[in-house]
Amino acid sequence: MRLSWTSLCNKQTVISAICLALGVYGTEVANSAMPVGYFDKIDSNGVASGWAIDPTAPEQSIEVNFYVDTPLASAPVTRADAEAARPDVNATFHVAGDHGFIAAIPQAFRDGKVHRLYAYAVAVDGKINQLRRSPKPFKLALHANRPKKGDALINRNGIAIATAARFGGAIASLRWNNKEFVDIQDHGREIQTAWQGDNAGECFNPTEAGSAKDGIGLDTTSNVVSLAVTRQSITTVSHPAFWLQPGQAGASCEFDPARSSLWAGGNALNRTAVSSSTLKKK
Repeated sequence: MRLSWTSLCNKQTVISAICLALGVYGTEVANSAMPVGYFDKIDSNGVASGWAIDPTAPEQSIEVNFYVDTPLASAPVTRADAEAARPDVNATFHVAGDHGFIAAIPQAFRDGKVHRLYAYAVAVDGKINQLRRSPKPFKLALHANRPKKGDALINRNGIAIATAARFGGAIASLRWNNKEFVDIQDHGREIQTAWQGDNAGECFNPTEAGSAKDGIGLDTTSNVVSLAVTRQSITTVSHPAFWLQPGQAGASCEFDPARSSLWAGGNALNRTAVSSSTLKKK
């Protein structure tokens, strides 16, 4: 399916503000095969939001890359998948799928100085295009209560691996040949250890990086006990957070292969937010 933005923007039912923001009146954006979108805002907590679409694959969610101060620097400072619900965008452009994004500005730029955040949409075929209303200025104070233990970096044979306090010491970056292989949009991704017990799925689910409640925030519910770094290794000891809060309802809490849906809903079995189990990882 190819999308004609011109025809949609000429309809009275379309929200004209979005069309004006895209600047697509009288323009066949779909023919350019470039991703498009809009950088809505950076809120007071340093969370950037907006939306992005690939006109050649309008039902697919695409990636948004962010750069601070220098556009298209060698590597983005962070990334986000445009996979949050944006019914306004769906209604305006008559497309399915999720196209909204949210991304937390990294801790390194919460230094009380003025910076500029650039946002670029990445098409399914790899083409990249700056979003409308990008860049945006921001000035964020140092995050006083951020986790202190868990940040480490080793670089061997061209492969760089970094753990992050924000994610309970889980691996938040693996770079090789100038390419990032880790998704850190929330605390359920990363390269990390998690397990389930009592056939309870996410209702008894210690998770190294943190809990579902931690979301895209800069903190983690997990507790890093110790961190040791050598030239060749990173060793962490932690008490992982439970994915759900005590008693919280979950959609995947009981596995039964006899059921067509396999998983059934339920409530978290854990009585604490943090597991007493000790995870040691090297």
